Amino acid sequence: MTLPPIVIACSTDEGYAPGLAVMIRSLLDHYRGQTPLELYVLQTDLLEKTKQRLLSSTKDPRLKIIFLQPDMLPMQGLPCFLNVHPAMYYYLALPKLLSSYGKVLKMDADMLVCGDITALWETDLDNHPMAATRELRSPYVSSDWALPNYQELGIPPMTPYCNAGLQLINLDIWRSEEIAEKIIEHTRKYESIVRYWDQDGVNAVLAGRWLELDPIWNVEAEALILTGWIPEHPAEVHNIVEHAKIIHYIVHKPWKEGCMHPRAALFQRYLKRTAWKSLARDLCPCWLCRMTKVVKSLFPK
Repeated sequence: MTLPPIVIACSTDEGYAPGLAVMIRSLLDHYRGQTPLELYVLQTDLLEKTKQRLLSSTKDPRLKIIFLQPDMLPMQGLPCFLNVHPAMYYYLALPKLLSSYGKVLKMDADMLVCGDITALWETDLDNHPMAATRELRSPYVSSDWALPNYQELGIPPMTPYCNAGLQLINLDIWRSEEIAEKIIEHTRKYESIVRYWDQDGVNAVLAGRWLELDPIWNVEAEALILTGWIPEHPAEVHNIVEHAKIIHYIVHKPWKEGCMHPRAALFQRYLKRTAWKSLARDLCPCWLCRMTKVVKSLFPK
């Protein structure tokens, strides 16, 4: 009897393809389960040679990669300021694209997996439309850098605010309640004040309804600290960083020059095992040591 697969979806463009290759490679390295993996790559402009490079970088009998092209018409014209690619919205097509599935794990292409995702996949969503991690810097919709119009929407200020980079999505609920359509509608309606693209819509539409995951499944703390963020509860953040299952390289991307993330070297080691190994570079040990100390100086021992 064939086991139903673990279903994963990622969006990418040409620029994020190296990151996606590392994400998949690291996921496979840490996966200990026997359940087959199906990974859907949502894209509209990937070159055929890029697709082949992704496939050659992630060969594994447990994994099947399927390239899908979402219908962009419903998402046409959504805000993409700061030169962000429309790929960030592609996952909103998943309820229709994956009509035969009830659940999907949506992951950003700038992540690196450090643990087995089986426990994450087996999370009981019950009647929750989604599971995600809370933003460390902006834990509530009323926090700085969170949802700018929460009051107008009638959302209580202490409602948890999530990072939309990783979502375990209940596709049945998203289809029956037209969640994706509502996120698109919100993003379009409040385009002039949208702060974090699709993430605003996710937090507005699903306010108070999503299931909170352990923060180790989407760790962005080190990247946030390098932007000047100082944790209010450093011991708690230190524990999250030490036990990270998935690292999220927000802001600066480690396949590009100038990334100061203390785990950039870990990313480089994985990059060397992909078809993008020509982009890999050996980082100066002194530089790495200095950046690691900057981050660790904010944490108690």
